[in-house]
This record gives sequence, C-alpha cells and structure tokens, in this order.
Amino acid sequence: MISIERSVIFADLSGFTAMTETHGDVDAVAIALRFKALAEAALTDASHIVKTIGDAVMIVAPDPVAAAQIVMRLAQSVRSEPHFPIVRIGMNHGQVVESNNDYFGAAVNLAARVAGYARAGQVLCTSHVADVLRAELGLELTDIGLAHLKNIASPVPLFELCLAAGPLEANIDPVCRMQVTDVNAASRVVHDGVPYYFCSSQCVTTFLDSPEKYVFRK
Repeated sequence: MISIERSVIFADLSGFTAMTETHGDVDAVAIALRFKALAEAALTDASHIVKTIGDAVMIVAPDPVAAAQIVMRLAQSVRSEPHFPIVRIGMNHGQVVESNNDYFGAAVNLAARVAGYARAGQVLCTSHVADVLRAELGLELTDIGLAHLKNIASPVPLFELCLAAGPLEANIDPVCRMQVTDVNAASRVVHDGVPYYFCSSQCVTTFLDSPEKYVFRK
C-alpha cells in the first residue's frame, strides 16, 4: 500500500435503471460496455480506469488538469452518441491509498459523493479542483454553493464545470431516459401542450399507456 496524491473521477449514466427496465438487460450491457469504451478513449497519459461498477466508471488522473481534460472529452463523446443516456460526473483531488490496483480513502469517497450529487449532464468538482482549473486552464466554473453529501460530516463547496459544448441540446425520452434529438427521435408526441421525444416506438407505446407516470419526471 502506498499513499499518493491523485485526482479521482466518478462518472455514471443518469437514468440507466429506467433504460434497463425499458429496453432490457442485453441493451443495458451494450450501453455499459460502450460507455467504458468512451471513457477509455478519453484518457490522458498517466491516467487509467480503476474499475467499472455497472454503468459507472472510476478513473484516476495525476492532477486536476488531466482530470478536466478527461471529463470534457468523455462528456462530449457521450453527447455525440445517438440514443444514449446522459452522463453525470464528479471530480476530487487529494491523498489516496493505492492497494492492489485500487484506490481508497476520504478523497475517493468524496469524489463518489460529488458524482452522486450531480444532475444529468452536470460535471461537478470540489474547491481545490476548481481553483486549479481556473488558474491553469482559465476554465469557467459556477459556484453552486454548499452541498450536504451522504455520510460527509460537513457541507462541501461544489463547482460546476461549464463545458465548451454549451448546454445540453438533446431532449430526454421520458420513459427510458435516453437523450434524443429532433433529428434522430423515432417519434414526437405532444401531451398537454408539451412535446416529448422518443427513441423507439416501444417507448411511445409505454408513454401513451400511462402518460401520468412520465410527464413530471425530470
């Protein structure tokens, strides 16, 4: 076991459970594997995927700059995938314990909690990461205030990385939670004056059977 400083990234797919329920285990496995491949393609030198847990990946990088480069590539890649869930990401930097090709410690736990706090499409980080990214990369970050994270004693200041790609332009299929655009949507349904976009006829049918289950899902 050794103690070292590392930046830790957790990324997972928002709505993955809903997608699995709607499209089945085989499609869910394919999406999880594709997500891992996108994460691998986003890696920088001296960074690597530590492990995958279902639809989540854990990545370590040598510093916040490398971590930011990874998450920006990954977020953009996910946005470019047709009929794919939306990623949410958390970053932290600190002292970690490396053992048997895995990483442990409070800094790791905090990164996981930050990712869990993020909404679909958000990239959140802790204050040290934000300070480095502003100073070294000139990135724009938004202070979202103090967050009360599960099993973390004190509130944690969090910051949102404003990606160069701009705000999320895709629509969200209300049934399976995949992102769809006006161009690649299988169907569009207007319910109570609100347009909803769907990835497949299956999702349209499910929605029309019980729209009240889905119209208020965010």
